[in-house]
Amino acid sequence: MKAPSSLICLLVVVYPPAGIEMNGPGSVSAQYPGSIPVLSVCGQGQVTGKNFINQRITPLEDGWVVESLEETGDAAMLYLHVREEYSGSISPDNLVNRDAWCADRLVISTSSTGMPIGPEIEKQLLALGLTLQRSVPFSPVRVYSLPVMSLDAVGQWKGKLNTLFRESGITVSRDHILYPVSTTPDDPRFPEQWALEQIRAPDGWDLTTGSDEVIVAVLDTGLHDSHEDFFDGIASNLWSNPEDPIDGIDNDDNGFVDDAYGWDFVNETGTSMEDTHGHGTMVSGLLGARGNNGIGVSGVAWNMKILPMRAGAVSLPNSVLAQAMDYVTDLRLRGYPIVATSNSYGYYPYEKPSPEEWSATEVLGQAIERARQAGIMVITASGNGGQNNDSQYVRHFFPSDAIQHNVISVNALEQSGALWRGSNYGIESVDIAAPGLGVLTTYNDGGYRLYSGTSMAAPHVSGAAALLASLKPDLNTSWMRALILGTAAPHPSLDGKLTTGGSLDVAALLNLASLALDEAWKQLYWTEEELAAMTFSWDDNADSDAWSNLEELVFGGNPRMADSRSAFSVEEATFQRGMSHVKGFRVNLRYFWSPLADGLVSLDFESNPGVRGPWRPAIPVSHKFIEDDPATGLRTYEAEFLFPHSPAFMRLRLEPGPQKHPLGWGRAHGGVE
Repeated sequence: MKAPSSLICLLVVVYPPAGIEMNGPGSVSAQYPGSIPVLSVCGQGQVTGKNFINQRITPLEDGWVVESLEETGDAAMLYLHVREEYSGSISPDNLVNRDAWCADRLVISTSSTGMPIGPEIEKQLLALGLTLQRSVPFSPVRVYSLPVMSLDAVGQWKGKLNTLFRESGITVSRDHILYPVSTTPDDPRFPEQWALEQIRAPDGWDLTTGSDEVIVAVLDTGLHDSHEDFFDGIASNLWSNPEDPIDGIDNDDNGFVDDAYGWDFVNETGTSMEDTHGHGTMVSGLLGARGNNGIGVSGVAWNMKILPMRAGAVSLPNSVLAQAMDYVTDLRLRGYPIVATSNSYGYYPYEKPSPEEWSATEVLGQAIERARQAGIMVITASGNGGQNNDSQYVRHFFPSDAIQHNVISVNALEQSGALWRGSNYGIESVDIAAPGLGVLTTYNDGGYRLYSGTSMAAPHVSGAAALLASLKPDLNTSWMRALILGTAAPHPSLDGKLTTGGSLDVAALLNLASLALDEAWKQLYWTEEELAAMTFSWDDNADSDAWSNLEELVFGGNPRMADSRSAFSVEEATFQRGMSHVKGFRVNLRYFWSPLADGLVSLDFESNPGVRGPWRPAIPVSHKFIEDDPATGLRTYEAEFLFPHSPAFMRLRLEPGPQKHPLGWGRAHGGVE
C-alpha cells in the first residue's frame, strides 16, 4: 500500500547509521559515514524541517522505520510523533505506512457506555503528573498532557497506565491523527454533475428531494458557511441551534457556549464556521448543496440541514473526532433528527489492531458505538490506498473498517461506473461504491472545484441516507443499512470487491423504501422463484435426524443435512447457512424462559457475511409475551426477525438479566418466506 498523494510533503534529511538518534531544532544537514538519504513524509501543511526536534531510524528485515518528533505550529496538536515504514530502500515509492499521533498527550476513556472516569482515577492521574488538557461534559473522552515528551514517552506512559488501570474498565490510547482522504483539485469548474446521473438521483427526486427536518453531521475540516450554495439569500441548508442563540450564555446546558451552528474545535466557537483547508466544504456540497435554486450545483439532497463539526484545520485528532461524535450523539438524544454523520477521513494504525479490537478500545470506535445506540448512521470513506482492507497482510483503515452495523464504508467509482483503482476495497469491510473521481462540488473560496477520492464518494451515500430519512423518518439504522445496500446496482468491476458488489442507486432505494416494509423486504432479497424454491419450515424434521430443523438452526446445525447439530450455549448459538444463494431469512420462533421472569428477555439475532466478516444484527419485527405455564414454570415468548445481510452464518444472543437459566425450545416455527 502506498500513501495517498494528498498526504505527502517532502523534507530531505540525512540519517546517521541505524540506531542513532538526531536531536535539536532545525533541519539536519550533517553527513555521517554510511549515511542514507531519507525523504521524510509528513501530513499536508503540517511539518517542515524548521520544526524538527528529534528523529530515529530502525532497520527491519526488509526495510526501515523512520520516527520523527516534530513541532507543527498548530495549537490543537503542537507536537507530533510521526512513524513512517518503508519496504526496501527509503523513498516515497516504498512507503508502506505512515502513522502519526500527538507526542505530548494520551487519551483516557471509559468503554462505550459513555460514563466518565471516577474521581479516584482522576486523582491518580494528577498524582502521576498528568494534566487534564481537554474534556467535554457529555463525553467520556478526556485528553491528558504528559509530564515528559520524547520519542518513547507516549508508548511508555500508555503501557504504564494500561497496567495500572487493567481492572478498572479504562482504556488508554494514543491520540492518533486522521487525514481527509481526497486528492488534489483539478479544473475550477465542470459543466455538469455526471455523478448525480450515475447514481440515478434525478429519478429519485420524483419521490423526495429531502426535508428540513433531517440533519446530517459532517465531521471534517469545517465549512465555508457563507457559500452561496448553502445559503442563497432565501433559505439555508445549514443547521442552527434553536436552543442556544448567540448571547454569551450556554442556554442548552451542554457545555458549549453559543454553539449556534455546530462547533469549531479549532477556534473553540460555535458562532461561525470556517474551512481553511476546503475539504469539509467539498464534502458538504456533495451531500447537501441547495438544489433547484438556479445557483451553482446541487447536492444529493436538495433540502436538509448540515451540521458542521470542525475537528481540525488540516489533520483531525482521534480524540477530537470522538468528542465531536459524542456532541452529535448528545443532540440526537435530545430529540434532534440527526440521521447520519459523514466521515471522509481515516488512518492506518501501525499497531495493526483488528476491527473488533479497534472498535472496542479506540475512543473513536467507542464513540461510534454510542452513536449506534442512539440510532445514528456513520458513513465512512474506505481510503485511497488501492488496497484490499480484508487482507491479513495490510493494515486496516479506520474508521471505515469498524465493525458496528451502523457503519457503511464507501469506495469510489470512475465516471465509467468502474471501480477507481485508488480505492480501498474488501468484500467483508467495504460495503458500496459511489462516484468519487473528478466530481464537481463547492469549495472554500466561494466557487466550485473538481475533486477526487473516496472522501468524495462517501457524502453521496450520506445524502442518500438524508433522502431516505425524509421519505421514511422512522426507520432504524438496521433498515436504513439494509435498504441502501440492498438496492445497490451491480457492476462487474465491483463483483467480489465489495459486500454488495454494486454502487449506490438512489432511484431504486427510494422506490423500494416507498413500499410497506414487509413488501420491501421481500423484493429486496428474493425473487418469486427463490421464494417458491426456498420456502420450508424448520419444525418438520425434514432430514429425519430426530431434531426439528429449528433446533438445528439454533444449535448450529444445517437444517438440510442429517446429523449436523453442534453444541449449544444459552448466551450464543450459531448455525451455518446450507444453501449458498440464500439472500435473506425470515425467522418466526417461539421460545420458553425459565423461571418466570418480569418483562421480556432481550433476544437478538445476528448475521455474518463471511468467516471474517463483522456480526450484524437482524431486524426485529416483533417480540411478544404469549403465555405462562404455572405447572412447569415456563414463560413463552414469540419473536420474528428479518435477516437482510446475505448471511453465511447467524447466531442468537440472549441476555436474560443478572441470572442465566436454561432455555427450552418447542412449538417453534422458522422458515424462509
